[in-house]
Amino acid sequence: MRHVKKDERTSHIPVIMLTAKTDQDSKIQGIKTGADAYLAKPFDKAELLALIENLIENRRVLKEKFGKNNGWLTSAAALPSIEQSFLTRVKESIQSRLDDVQFGAEELGREVGLSRTQLHRKLKGIIGQTPGELIRSVRMQQAHELLQKNIGTVAEVGYMVGYGNPANFSTSFAKHFGYPPSEVGKQG
Repeated sequence: MRHVKKDERTSHIPVIMLTAKTDQDSKIQGIKTGADAYLAKPFDKAELLALIENLIENRRVLKEKFGKNNGWLTSAAALPSIEQSFLTRVKESIQSRLDDVQFGAEELGREVGLSRTQLHRKLKGIIGQTPGELIRSVRMQQAHELLQKNIGTVAEVGYMVGYGNPANFSTSFAKHFGYPPSEVGKQG
């Protein structure tokens, strides 16, 4: 169990311990090793189903909270430390290659030490976004900040955040924010 919860590839997966050990010390030890729930045998099916539903709902709420408007970028402290560390590495990897047009999910996975598939599952499980959506979202947030500070023209900012074509950048920006990049200063 400890390996599952300490492994970055699987730490986001909820774990329920079903065991014959009913004493308090065993229960405490099980929770300390990372179990999200502890259920002693013989267990009631309704109780197990309620635990499962509760864990799924808690994960859904966390995903919604941290996925919405990239809440994980500013308030990841509410996540377990292994998830905080992982998301920090992901963010740093994306930001270090922000202007690289070729940077995508495959490269991000390599940089954080996960396969593209593992990275996809992990990010969907934590923040509800795919690697591609996350990279695009971080690029858009950075572009918005650069445009607010008048760092360059729309085309220049597009190149700075990894878009090789200014028209594609403008289209993606408008789709992401609901207004074109030329309107950033006017949005208050």
